[in-house]
Amino acid sequence: MEEMKDKMKGFVKKVTPSSSSKFTGQGRVLGTSSSSSSSSPASSVNSRLLNPPTNPNPNPKPNPPPRTPEPPSDPDSPAAESVRRFLSAGPREEAVDIALRLLRNVAREPGSEKFRRIRMGNPKIREAVGDDAEGWAGVLESVGFTFGEEEGEVWATMGVPTEEMVVGIKEAVAVLERWKEKDSKGSGGADAAAAPKPDAAVETKPVDRQIWPIRVFFSVSESVAANIDLPDNFYNLSSEEIRREAQSRKKKMEESQLLVPKSYKEKQANAARKKYKFTVIRVQFPDGVVLQGIFRPSEPTTSLYEFVSSSLKEPGLEFELLSPAAPKLRVIPRFPIAGEKRTSTLEEERLVPSALIKFKPIETDSVVFTGLINELLEISEPLTSTTTVL
Repeated sequence: MEEMKDKMKGFVKKVTPSSSSKFTGQGRVLGTSSSSSSSSPASSVNSRLLNPPTNPNPNPKPNPPPRTPEPPSDPDSPAAESVRRFLSAGPREEAVDIALRLLRNVAREPGSEKFRRIRMGNPKIREAVGDDAEGWAGVLESVGFTFGEEEGEVWATMGVPTEEMVVGIKEAVAVLERWKEKDSKGSGGADAAAAPKPDAAVETKPVDRQIWPIRVFFSVSESVAANIDLPDNFYNLSSEEIRREAQSRKKKMEESQLLVPKSYKEKQANAARKKYKFTVIRVQFPDGVVLQGIFRPSEPTTSLYEFVSSSLKEPGLEFELLSPAAPKLRVIPRFPIAGEKRTSTLEEERLVPSALIKFKPIETDSVVFTGLINELLEISEPLTSTTTVL
């Protein structure tokens, strides 16, 4: 046994290095990287396996999808374009201020009815707007205001605006604010688009001359010839409706009409002309004689020229018919104007419900004026303020 222990001690001494022996290699702890360029690839792999990189976020979330930018507001929206046209005309600063204040109120409180009702005859508004009335009212119209009559005055009103309308109002406010900030007139938009062409006239038969006979009156002054009293059967309304309408027109709207846009005035005029089934046209010749005929509003102006030609002693005489429109006489077209496919109607030429027009011969070296045919001269009658159309 003792012999066995001695053998084991001898074996341990052989395999255990002596404390006096020196280690000439480079010491390194397992798992650490060596700064020496001679470190082996295996040691580098071991280092990564034993010391993996630290992940600061153990549960990373996927990156969100890229956000689609919101499209910018349309720079050519009707509201913005209308404001630019208004500013390009060089309006008074007071007119810009009051438009900005009114639109800001609506944009801020679109549900408030008091900000959506504007009395166009308000003295403060009229004084501030001045000569800029047309463009100023056009701005209101472009953002959703409509014009109507209430108790003899014109009001600009708006229902509860939709989100799209509110966006348009805010765009208009932004354009006005930029103009104010820069203290300039802005670039302005293009001129307003031309008014849409009127619808094609409804095909109707000419007036029956047996029912509506031609009349000829003795020579009279223009004021007497222009006094045309229309009968009730000229209207597409009942007699009671005509009386009520006449009563409502008694109250003047001069102040409120000042700030009404042309589009609204034209709309009123067109609606008024639609009330008539017939129109009476009086043609006054240079010697004062008056030729009267009844027409339908939808008849072309060509029929008016044909009517006059057939009444002349010399039907081949060249002439023009002039409408006494302010500020000067205007030639009524006989044929379609350039670019048009049809001749304008009497209604489109504003010859409804009645009109006094002038006959103008196109002078030549041999003839200046030729009168009416004998058949018409024989039925001539006096024309007074009490003469009726029929």
